[in-house]
Amino acid sequence: MPDMETTEKKRITLRPLWSLCPARHAVLLISLAWLAAYFLLRENRAVMNFLCKVLVRPWHAFAGRLFSAVPFSVTAADTLLADVSSASIFTVPRLP
Repeated sequence: MPDMETTEKKRITLRPLWSLCPARHAVLLISLAWLAAYFLLRENRAVMNFLCKVLVRPWHAFAGRLFSAVPFSVTAADTLLADVSSASIFTVPRLP
């Protein structure tokens, strides 16, 4: 017959999961907040025009100047970077 002692339920928290890689989770939370802001504000044409003028166009200009200076395909480098980052995201480190 099994032991009839009562045991306390362990409360499950996100702290152990967060401690595995806090930077990864911070990037995830920032990305989710950015997406939520986009979906909430996309109906407002004035806000979208402002973001395009302040963020998107300067980024495109900067990226065009930067990427025209390198002799290799930036798309290939982006693909390699995406592969490496996705491998690091889905590989959970083994704790001793």
